This record gives sequence, C-alpha cells and structure tokens, in this order.
Amino acid sequence: LFFITVGMQINFEIIFENLLMIIVILVDVMVIKIAVVYALLATYLKKRVAIKTALSICQIGEFALAIFALLNVNNMLNSETSQILTAVVIISMVATPLILKNIGHLADRLEEESEIPEFEKLKVQDLSDHFIVCGYGRLGQEVVNRLKAQGLLYLVIESDISLVQLGRSRGENVFFGNATQKITLEKASIKTCAAIILTVSNEQKLEMIANSIKD
Repeated sequence: LFFITVGMQINFEIIFENLLMIIVILVDVMVIKIAVVYALLATYLKKRVAIKTALSICQIGEFALAIFALLNVNNMLNSETSQILTAVVIISMVATPLILKNIGHLADRLEEESEIPEFEKLKVQDLSDHFIVCGYGRLGQEVVNRLKAQGLLYLVIESDISLVQLGRSRGENVFFGNATQKITLEKASIKTCAAIILTVSNEQKLEMIANSIKD
C-alpha cells in the first residue's frame, strides 16, 4: 500500500524537467556506495567477491522513501526536491534486478586490469606454429596438459576471469579475451598458428567462435 501511495504521488512533469539531475544524483550515489562498500570489503575478501557484494547492495533502500515522505509532511523538504529524490530511489530499485542478473559480467568489467592478462598487454605478433585453445574448462585444461607434455607452444583464450586466474596461478599461458571476436583471434596470431582447438561446451558460443574463425 505504501508503494502504491508513493507511485500515485509522483509528478511526472517535475521528473521530466529534472531528469538530468536525477540521473546525475543516481549515478553519483550508486558509484559512491559501490566504492565505499568495496573499499571496506576488499581488505578482508577476494576482490571479485567484494565487487559483487558492492554491486548487489548499491541501490538506495526503500526506507529512504519513508524518510522523504515524513520530511515532506513536516515541511522539512519541499515538494520538488522530494519528487526528485523519490525518483532517484525508485529508479535505483528498478535497476537492481538488472544489476543482479548481469552481476558476473559487471564484476568482470570492474575487476582490476592489472589482474587480468589481456591480449592488449600481450606481444604475440611474432608467434607462429602455436596452438590456440579456446576455453580453459575441464577439457581445455586437459588439452593444455597434453600440449605441454609434448613441448608444444600454445596460448589459451578464456572469458571467465576466475578460470584465467586459475590458469595463471598454474603458470599456464591463459589470457582473458572473447574468442567470438575476430580481433581477439587476430591478436592471438590466428594467421600463423598451427591449429585452433575449441573446448567450449556452449553450442551457441562454439558456433560464434567457428564463424569468427571462418571470417
């Protein structure tokens, strides 16, 4: 009932007139909240866990709506300011499911670049007769072990940062990248490689990689 009441009180004319301000406030509040939560947790938890936790609670709680309503009733907050702040809270709450749905990808993007060995930092122009392994799951790890056993040159392209970090911790040539993108394959010297080994289990992604190779 409370949320219905809040919704009925929204003045869309004020919202549209101050839309830019609302967006700026929303972004500022969420970014600051993410930064503060991350800073507090990063000391005790793994950085990826800290990032995901910060993202999952970056929204403004619905309790803020009750506070704004109370301030407005007691003439401690003017109507326009109340409308703007209420809109900020509502939009942040609406955005929460989208953030949670894509939290893994967002965490990948926000994780420090220094911990992600990307192809942009890799000098592979002179590589030749090497094997490109797409994917570092169970099958990919087995393929890498066999290539190493035979003394063959290889590099692995993996889009899951946790698997990239696992491979790097083992001293493997595993790099963060999207094998479905032609530019990534070019940076891995696809034109001079001996072969490309696809170990990805996702059929759709497998087809996309195959199409990138053909192109």
